[in-house]
Amino acid sequence: MIQTTFLHLHQSVQELITTAQKKTIWAINQEMIYLYWHIGCKIKTHIIQSERAEYGQEVLKKLSEQLTAEFGKGYGKVNLSYFIRFYETFSDFTIVQTLSEQLSWSHFVPLPKKYFFQNCIKQLLLGEIMLQS
Repeated sequence: MIQTTFLHLHQSVQELITTAQKKTIWAINQEMIYLYWHIGCKIKTHIIQSERAEYGQEVLKKLSEQLTAEFGKGYGKVNLSYFIRFYETFSDFTIVQTLSEQLSWSHFVPLPKKYFFQNCIKQLLLGEIMLQS
């Protein structure tokens, strides 16, 4: 009897921990997606204001070097390019908010052609695509 009660307690606590871990992972993932979108927006806006393509490449190189030194390899030139492409593909932040509730960053990178994602978004929002959790 005591053993059965203990097993039930253990399973209940284990379930609480597992649920909290999953919620934490999704919350972090969602914040990272928001961060990447905002970084892409800032960089793209800055580069557009300069109106010089070669300046954009210089900015990416220098920014990636400085951010990598400060925060690690996750902010290299390739990733910054992904962030820009992410912003260009989903320029409406409300779409990013909706999708980030159901998708992780790995679903977005590398981004295929824009029309493919727009079609997926339409299907997702219309409930034609069911995501597994």
